[in-house]
Amino acid sequence: MGTFADRQIALATRMIKSKGRSSPVTFIRSVKQDYAPTLLEPLETPPAETYTCYGAPINFLLKEIDKNHSNNVSQVTTLVSQKMLYIPGIDVDGQSVIPKVGDMVGLESNYRIQEVIPYETESVVCAYLLKIGV
Repeated sequence: MGTFADRQIALATRMIKSKGRSSPVTFIRSVKQDYAPTLLEPLETPPAETYTCYGAPINFLLKEIDKNHSNNVSQVTTLVSQKMLYIPGIDVDGQSVIPKVGDMVGLESNYRIQEVIPYETESVVCAYLLKIGV
């Protein structure tokens, strides 16, 4: 990585740490379970992959819900159970992370990542905006 990219990642991490949760957020990525064709039963399940990042969750604003969904009650209810979560492009140990749709996020409830929006600089992701929901 270049020096500029390193500074941008460090800046994103500092901002998220200062404005976000006081403790890091743990993500869990399920691993697909394989089956033994001759036994017709599942093989031993590998452990799920985890990574921990600093995070800054935010709720949708009521005006955003009304503007985007013109008072459709079922869509408004869905958005109330969703949040946005900013995370840096590195975990708490300084390793690159790439969140994926379907990963679970442990906040006050368990959320699933529904959308991943990367923020890049010099072709290096310095932060992500995640749309998460129950």
